[in-house]
Amino acid sequence: MDRSTSNKAIRAPPSTPRPCEWTPAIPPAFVAPASLETRVALAVWDDHGRLTVWTGTQTPFMVRAQVAAALGLGEQDVRVIVPPTGGGFGGKHAGGVATEAAQLAREVGGPVRVAWTRGEEFSVGTLRPAAVIDVKAVRQPMVS
Repeated sequence: MDRSTSNKAIRAPPSTPRPCEWTPAIPPAFVAPASLETRVALAVWDDHGRLTVWTGTQTPFMVRAQVAAALGLGEQDVRVIVPPTGGGFGGKHAGGVATEAAQLAREVGGPVRVAWTRGEEFSVGTLRPAAVIDVKAVRQPMVS
């Protein structure tokens, strides 16, 4: 049934068989992706001022750009390696934990591993923003 047919069915006079109509408004709360492993990054600087970061991410090139920008580096000086990673459910795309590990590794002059706690995942990690989802479904009665 196309849109014009469904709109006519909704506005049909009372004597006409009415379609079955369902119009819920579904207001979800903020949703936090909760993968099995929390966000983790291991950062190592080499002797030439180049950085390698191992992190579970869904967007390694975006993470590389974010880390490079945060540290004042060219992207060619940042390498992001993604080891086998569990599901991120839309939450493992930002470079926060990778940037933290890189900054700390530069300060201490050696490799640094940063692992967020579950509490940090929910308080600092990515949340899906609240939204109201409007759905309208119409079923036209069968005419014999």
